[in-house]
Amino acid sequence: MSDLRIDLRNEADVLLDNLEYTERAHYAAAERRQSMHWYIGGIAVVASAAAAITVKVWPLVSAILAGVASACAAVLTLVNPKELTQRHLDCGRDLGALKVEIRQMRNLDLGSAEPTDLPDIRQSLGKLAERKATIDRTAPGLNERAFERARAKIERGDFRTELPAS
Repeated sequence: MSDLRIDLRNEADVLLDNLEYTERAHYAAAERRQSMHWYIGGIAVVASAAAAITVKVWPLVSAILAGVASACAAVLTLVNPKELTQRHLDCGRDLGALKVEIRQMRNLDLGSAEPTDLPDIRQSLGKLAERKATIDRTAPGLNERAFERARAKIERGDFRTELPAS
């Protein structure tokens, strides 16, 4: 195998590794945002119902519960975890599709012993790296917690797939 072919395979491996962690971190962030949406929405519903039930017996408690329900509704409106969840999911899917393209290039184009136009593959790999950078630029931010959750799941083997024997 030529040095350039080895270097291109190594570069593809680095990109694939980076994509795996970033993709999974976006899914972890989406999961967290979805949970936040459900928790805050649930608190709003329960507080609202409790405020309606207690209005005649305990007006002060009812007012406090109505305030809690209003605050939760305001947080859901301003923070909009549902929209953020969708953005993280879309980004994760885009990164996953990119990962498939790079993996195919690595395994099919660079993995074969047949002659391949390595300069073209190098250029294609550069374009794929640029696409990743574009996705990263437009993606919602990730925090350390999302990366840690993704890392833990990856290391645990949650996403490992076995290929059928040939």
